[in-house]
Amino acid sequence: GVAWPGFAGFTPYSGGIGYSESWGPRQPTWRHAPDVAGYLARIHQLTQAGTNKIDVVVFRQKGYSKTGIGAGWFTANGIPNGWTHSFASEPILSLPSAKVARGRLAPDGPAYKALFVEGDRFQGKESTLTVSAAERILELTRQGLPVVFLGDWSAATVPGVAKEGENERLRSVLGRLFAQPKVKVV
Repeated sequence: GVAWPGFAGFTPYSGGIGYSESWGPRQPTWRHAPDVAGYLARIHQLTQAGTNKIDVVVFRQKGYSKTGIGAGWFTANGIPNGWTHSFASEPILSLPSAKVARGRLAPDGPAYKALFVEGDRFQGKESTLTVSAAERILELTRQGLPVVFLGDWSAATVPGVAKEGENERLRSVLGRLFAQPKVKVV
């Protein structure tokens, strides 16, 4: 006893609001389904055919690399200039594939041209790093990776409550890091 287009489990009747449409041969756009599916198939084939290369990897102090919150400078200025970027946190930089060759981080993958470090976006943009992250970044730049730090890192601190001497250790590592020829502080 249901009116056109027939029963549709996700489409309410009697003037209610639904969240889907009838999807099948009774729906007028059904005849376009092969065209849409073909388009999606071609796009997927294209995106799987190449190797994704990304210009810059942005370091996130915490593991929130998939929050949807962009990198301050790269989102506002870098993207309009054509730069591509993605995010990595400390555990990502510890993976076996996180090596540098020919000036590129992960050369067999995204082949990042540089590492960008800004203040912690989730902690008021404070200049914080763990000592181990700073040491890992130092290793990467000694292997030839360019690194750019944004902001004032002269009073950098470890996240949370520092153990005795930990902030001083961090600043010592940062001093060695900033002395590297491929490191810039802007």
